[in-house]
Amino acid sequence: MTVRTRQLELARKDGESENRIQLLNGWNRLMVSRRIPPGGYTW
Repeated sequence: MTVRTRQLELARKDGESENRIQLLNGWNRLMVSRRIPPGGYTW
């Protein structure tokens, strides 16, 4: 295995974890916005 393919593999892993983090952040934001809806009433 060359250094180049190793770097590509690491970059791909980083990209996957980055997507997972963004997905979690989006989910958390959704949960927070549902918990505190505009107007102050609860679901």
